[in-house]
Parts: sequence; structure tokens; C-alpha cells
Amino acid sequence: MSHVPRILIIDDNPLEADLLTQAFAAARWEVSLEDHTRADSALPALAAHASAGTSPDLILLDVTLYGQPSVPVLAAIRTLDRPGKKQAVIVMSNVNPTPAIQHQYREQEAFQIIQKFSDGQSLRNFVLHLRQILTADGIIAVDGSAVDGDSSRS
Repeated sequence: MSHVPRILIIDDNPLEADLLTQAFAAARWEVSLEDHTRADSALPALAAHASAGTSPDLILLDVTLYGQPSVPVLAAIRTLDRPGKKQAVIVMSNVNPTPAIQHQYREQEAFQIIQKFSDGQSLRNFVLHLRQILTADGIIAVDGSAVDGDSSRS
């Protein structure tokens, strides 16, 4: 059974979160978007989703929140994972993170770290790249619908 994929955006820049929301809508990609510009609002929302069994299919996490690496946020997300079912977390970065930062995110099982957008064309490319990643991993079907309603990570 398919469902509309759910995406949670955790970004401290409301403009970038809004641009992402608009880009997904313009691409006619059927997603339900929630954005939380502060980690302190995202974590309770994630806990509520986990309790209700409606966890997002994908979490887009900014590499830094308020000037600090968001590794602790990713670690907190991992505490909400159910056994055998990990949240797909893609870390977005404005610049290439150092190898040490990449290692910290990989240790917390970030799905991928990808370059953020900087203008309209790179935003369109970001959305297309994201769709390719998710389609290849089986989180969404080519038409944009979720695949079997399952985004499990082993």
C-alpha cells in the first residue's frame, strides 16, 4: 500500500525551509512537509510521530543549527528509531564539511550528506538529486509515491 511520503525539514533558516517547500510543490512531488526551524521544536514532534507510528520517511537536517554542528540532533533522532527501522536522515550542507564532521555524522548513521542549494537552478537540481537518491534506495517510487509505505533501514 502506498502513502504520500512525509518529509521533515530541520533548518535554522526559515527562508531555506520555505524555498524547499515551494520547490517540492513546484516539482509536483507529492509530499507532506513539516518544517521545524529549531531543533527544540523538531525533537518533540519526532517523538510524537514515533509514538503515533507516523514517523517521517525522510528527515532533511541542516549540518549546522545556530552555528553548532547538528550531530546531537541526529543522535537524538537515533534514540527514537525502532529496532530494525532507522529514520532516513539526509544532512544538508552549504559547504563541504570537513572529514571529521563527515565522520561524526556517519557515526550517527546519516544516510547521506549532500550539498545545499545556493540559487534557483541549484535548488531544482537539489530536489532532482534528492528524488534520485530516494528512488534508488526504494523510499519513493518514480512517480513520487512511497514504496510499500516502508522506509526501513537495517
